[in-house]
Amino acid sequence: MPDLLTLALLIAELHGLDGALFCRLVRAESDWNIRAETASSVGLAQINRAAWDWWPADPFEPEANLTKGAEILRWNLDHWNGDTEKAVASYNLGHGRLGRIIAEHGDGWREALPEEVRRYVEAVANPPSVHLKFNVLRHERVYPF
Repeated sequence: MPDLLTLALLIAELHGLDGALFCRLVRAESDWNIRAETASSVGLAQINRAAWDWWPADPFEPEANLTKGAEILRWNLDHWNGDTEKAVASYNLGHGRLGRIIAEHGDGWREALPEEVRRYVEAVANPPSVHLKFNVLRHERVYPF
């Protein structure tokens, strides 16, 4: 089985997603903790049980959880016509709630987001420009997500 980063990148590619974007989303959602759990969401991609008609025998299983997360992000990107910020905000808030915010605030929708969601969107959709670094002592790449 590939490591989690490789698995996430492969799943992102299968769903036509930018791999770095998907990996930043997973990091923001769970910090790569397979057993991450909140009151309503579980796993690496923090799938919300109430929001999706999906629940396997083991919702923490990395491949199943990441695949569902990629499907949701892909759906959001399609729903919001490729707008990454809206797709990421929708992943966090839900498309219905984001749609209501946009309907009420128009082009000012970003400023109308709760502060925590604004920070989330900024971190996932608009990260600072960084380049891959190489850790010479360990002979490994250091990824910025």
